[in-house]
Amino acid sequence: MACLRCPYAIGVAPDGTVWVSSLGPSNGTSGRGGIDVFDPALPTPDGTGGFDPVRKIALRGRPVFASFWRRPDGYQVLVPEQAGPDDAVHIYGSGGRGVEPLRLDGIALQPDRCLNAHMLLVAADGRRAQLICEGDHRGPGSFLWMDLEQRSVLGSTPIGVFPDGLAIIPKAAAAP
Repeated sequence: MACLRCPYAIGVAPDGTVWVSSLGPSNGTSGRGGIDVFDPALPTPDGTGGFDPVRKIALRGRPVFASFWRRPDGYQVLVPEQAGPDDAVHIYGSGGRGVEPLRLDGIALQPDRCLNAHMLLVAADGRRAQLICEGDHRGPGSFLWMDLEQRSVLGSTPIGVFPDGLAIIPKAAAAP
């Protein structure tokens, strides 16, 4: 069965909104995906919230897992985009109810370091991030670490075939 938007992943932002990444139409073309923001506090007749018709992002490629970067003035949204050899991490202002998110910057990803950018986690200090890239699904994918303040990739290493997720496990507290 074909889909028009092809929802793929969600991320819950610090303000409680839900950012839904869609891959784009399943009509044999690649990309033209986007992100729609569901606001549970949006006034609706049934009181259950809804999608904000203005607060959305259109991309030429496929956005995947949105991540959130807490800042003193709120938060920013980081969106890995799969766009063939031109993958990137886009950085947006969060907007607000009825306000379109503004693209602030981005980090271009070199295809020899990252193919099919997938899942990004922002470090607790907000200065760094880690990114998993799926690769070509036959050979190794990669793990990247990035400097968000400098908008740069600090390094990368091959990691397994078709890596699909990322979790950071905090160091255990010392026993008393």
